Amino acid sequence: MTTYKYGKQKIFTQTYLEGDDNWAPEGKSWHWQPVMADDIYESKGK
Repeated sequence: MTTYKYGKQKIFTQTYLEGDDNWAPEGKSWHWQPVMADDIYESKGK
């Protein structure tokens, strides 16, 4: 995980693609790739 300072804007490029999905009956679904992990931000009070 990455920690970003409060107020810092993180910019990254994603593409909306059809990809493998084991939960979908057809085995594929549309989603943003690459998938970004949850980021942790410092609270304003720190």
